[in-house]
Amino acid sequence: MTIFRHLMIATLLGIGLYARNAEAQPDCDLWNSEGFFESAAAADVRRCLAAGAEVEARTEGGETPLHLAALGGNAETVTALVDAGADVEAREEDNRTPLHVAAAGGTAETVTALVKAGADVEAREEDNRTPLHWAALSGNAETVAALVKAGANIRAKTSAGSLPADSAEYNDKVKNHDIFQVLDAARRE
Repeated sequence: MTIFRHLMIATLLGIGLYARNAEAQPDCDLWNSEGFFESAAAADVRRCLAAGAEVEARTEGGETPLHLAALGGNAETVTALVDAGADVEAREEDNRTPLHVAAAGGTAETVTALVKAGADVEAREEDNRTPLHWAALSGNAETVAALVKAGANIRAKTSAGSLPADSAEYNDKVKNHDIFQVLDAARRE
């Protein structure tokens, strides 16, 4: 095999690797969409911000990139946005903060990253639910435990008078876990 052939094969393989890597990076044109933050890494966030993406951009529903990253569950992405100046107390149209979103559908790591960044564990949304109510209703035992560890009030009541334990009754991921006993203690006090 000639040297030219080796170089040609190496070049073609290199182009293929470059194309695969380029495809693996989320497109900055999709910034502030769930699709972007489902696969984005912290480096992708920094790359798009450097290219002019707005850290406080809003979707039609009022979500910021931090709301979407919180839902995506990548704590490093959340931290990259916070480091770039994202508002941890930003509210979307239903008055939910990124911590409400992380509690409902993110991970314990995203919850912890937001709390470390100063997010209010007692923030209330339109129905007076705290992030702990959302974690108990829609999240998992680890997100509930992270919020309890951060000092979330297990006795907080919604506008309808529901406790986080009442919300957990509908979520087997929490109800069938030891953390439920911690929430349920609020009912007995």
